Amino acid sequence: MPILGIDLGTTNSVAAVDQQVRAVSDAGCVALPSAVAFLPNGSVRVGEVARRRRAIDSANTIFSSKRIIGRRYDASETRNFMTRYPFEIVEIEGGWPAFRTRAGDISPSRIASHVLGGLLERIDLDP
Repeated sequence: MPILGIDLGTTNSVAAVDQQVRAVSDAGCVALPSAVAFLPNGSVRVGEVARRRRAIDSANTIFSSKRIIGRRYDASETRNFMTRYPFEIVEIEGGWPAFRTRAGDISPSRIASHVLGGLLERIDLDP
């Protein structure tokens, strides 16, 4: 069984299988931008396509979300994040932050799961 290692980064994420870093793009790039875009048609894009959408749809293109994973809505780190990034952040049940997007309120950990899913879709785990 292969051993998977993942570096979930704030800006980029990388995956390795059996200590070998894997390419995650057709161009052979090993870093996947840690960005997630929620498109008007209901689909979700992760990586470079999402990163490019920041300029045209910043409210629905989430990046740097790792900065507030595990932080409460009223934490100073979350408040600082809210002043520095173009997202609408709301408080959800339990006092946690979430990004308000066209797909609904999405937690930072859910954004991370989309990035992880994007990595897994792009690497070959066959032994």
